Amino acid sequence: NLQQDTSYTCNTVSKTYTHSNPASVVVGANVFVVTAESREVTASTATTLTCRISDLTSVVTVTWKKDGDVQSGVVTDSSVDSRGEQTSRLPMTNPVDGTYICVTKSTLYPSSPEFETEAYLYLLTMEVSSVEVLVNTAAVVTCTVGNERDQKPTV
Repeated sequence: NLQQDTSYTCNTVSKTYTHSNPASVVVGANVFVVTAESREVTASTATTLTCRISDLTSVVTVTWKKDGDVQSGVVTDSSVDSRGEQTSRLPMTNPVDGTYICVTKSTLYPSSPEFETEAYLYLLTMEVSSVEVLVNTAAVVTCTVGNERDQKPTV
């Protein structure tokens, strides 16, 4: 598995026509890194999932999917910044719990495959218990936060 950009040289020499000139072609293999950030939010809280692509030499195309459906409203940088990074954001005003896929595709080498990186969005549930008490009386209030994936409190 490649860890950094690499160039290979493909050389060919004819065995049939030995007086033919040899041919040599440089083949590139560029490596980039994709990091998708997961989130936990309470229901009806606007949030944004972010996919950062780094170690780029040219832009990649980015789409977001959930359950196989392409998501709308995606905002993706149109260029690679000075650090070799490109960012794609999926803003949501009413988030839906689940797995979101950041799909990246090279524009420099279009025959390259698509790459999928998962980001998770978990909706938190909150149960609170308020009380009314007389002045100078002890009180106990509770706030239990849980999520749908493991059905137990997280805070």
